[in-house]
Amino acid sequence: MSEHASHEMHQHSLDAHEEERAAGKLSKRCQLISDVLGWERLTDREILERTPYRDMNAIRPRVTEMIQAGILEEVGEKRDKLTGKMVRVVARRNRQTTLF
Repeated sequence: MSEHASHEMHQHSLDAHEEERAAGKLSKRCQLISDVLGWERLTDREILERTPYRDMNAIRPRVTEMIQAGILEEVGEKRDKLTGKMVRVVARRNRQTTLF
């Protein structure tokens, strides 16, 4: 049984992503993921099912990048309905707002 190679995003990539996010710019795919999530908690597959994409590789790397950039966070896990394996559940990072 093989395992996926693990890799870290280069700091320059993380910095560029953070700069784009801070400027209100996300790639179209990341923006779609953010829009699909809203304030729900979803698995990568549930996100995929709400997009025009059909390949997990279109979603999973972007979700991981968004977690590393602090846009999303892992908030739990649950059993994937297709594979039966435990998978991550993600959500937008909580942003506290102050009401005046």
